[in-house]
Amino acid sequence: MKYVYPAIFTPAKEGYQIQVPDLPGCITYGTDIADALAMVQDAVEMCRTAENRQQQIHQSCICRY
Repeated sequence: MKYVYPAIFTPAKEGYQIQVPDLPGCITYGTDIADALAMVQDAVEMCRTAENRQQQIHQSCICRY
């Protein structure tokens, strides 16, 4: 399944800072637009993986009586 997230590209001194508002803490940096696109795709994948792991941890911690 593919997900689409908006990303904010902000020019920096030597490249671009990219932030994905829908994934808190998902911020990365690229030296040019092509690098920035590759970096943000990787960052989103890592943020989603971390988010899924957190959900699995929370679900496994539910006490069952």
